[in-house]
Order: sequence, then C-alpha cells, then structure tokens
Amino acid sequence: MQQTTRSILLAALKQDGSFTLSQIIETMAILAGKPQLGGEIHSLLLTQAQVSRLLSCSRWSVKRLVQDGLLKPVQLRGLTRYRRVDIEQLASGG
Repeated sequence: MQQTTRSILLAALKQDGSFTLSQIIETMAILAGKPQLGGEIHSLLLTQAQVSRLLSCSRWSVKRLVQDGLLKPVQLRGLTRYRRVDIEQLASGG
C-alpha cells in the first residue's frame, strides 16, 4: 500500500470516531497484508516510541503530553511505559 493511501485511510478512520485505536491498528495491519494471529494479545504497556507511532506524533509531543498532565507514565523496574488504555482514551478525545 502506498504511503499516501495509508495516510488517507488512517486519517479517515481516526476522524470517524467510532473505531477504537486497537481496531484502527488491526485494520491497517490487515490492509497492509500483515498476517493476523487470531486473538493476538496487544501489549498493555507501550514505549514512548510506540506511543508516538500510535498517535502519529513525535516523541517530543509524547513528552509534552506528559508534562501537560494529559498522559501519565508508568515506572516498571526503571523503565518508563505508557498504558494502552490511556493512549486509546487520549486518542478518542477523552
């Protein structure tokens, strides 16, 4: 799939508002021809880089979201992670 087509589809799915972030990710993976494992478990915690890819923003924007109190990181044995449900809620405008 061409990058332009991918960007248009991603923007349309996000704008629709009736899809969760997980559904958008799964849809884009299917359209890209990536194999899906039935009932695949998605990570509950995400890295800063994964969050920035999911939100289509820079890693600096993720840092600003944390500074503004819109996103709360989780510390796990010295690692900084972000809860997937928080990201989905943020993306849905909650």
